[in-house]
Amino acid sequence: MQSKTAKTFIWSVIVLGAVICATAIYYLPIQQLDFQFILLAAFTILFGSRLSLQLPRSKVHFLMSDALIFISFLLYGGESAILLSAAEAFSFSLSTKIKNQGASLSYRTVFFNGALIACSTAGTYVTFLLYQKIIGSTPNLHNLQEFASLIGLMAIAQFFFNSVLAAIYQAFKSNISVWQAWNEKC
Repeated sequence: MQSKTAKTFIWSVIVLGAVICATAIYYLPIQQLDFQFILLAAFTILFGSRLSLQLPRSKVHFLMSDALIFISFLLYGGESAILLSAAEAFSFSLSTKIKNQGASLSYRTVFFNGALIACSTAGTYVTFLLYQKIIGSTPNLHNLQEFASLIGLMAIAQFFFNSVLAAIYQAFKSNISVWQAWNEKC
């Protein structure tokens, strides 16, 4: 049985994720989205989470979907990445629920997973915008050093926001400190 605090956190993340997705839809540069984006989105949603690499002696997994979402981020903007990441997480969670005949995931959890990723990707987008403001221009993706720095920053930001939100949830769920949840579960 989940605590009232955990349930409140879940619903807060779901509402915040919905607001973030609605805002991303409003600001989405539709004129930039092309057939290649549709292919990228379809591949990400259908296959991205099924292709993963786990770090040895770690709980950390690198998913192909993360790389594809970063590509979407760089080619089509943060709004498309937010929507694509939410759709991919929602789709993967829903397919997991259907495969297990609903035994392990509730629909609330399916929406929570999509919303949590939308919030994490929005945090990464804000980090990207701050990076642009600090360097004073749009990053030059043709400069390998700047490109590598940007990808590294985005990966760290995505991991940070995602794991902090997951640790807060686990802390509320398990009645432990956020730090303990981060160390044990993230």
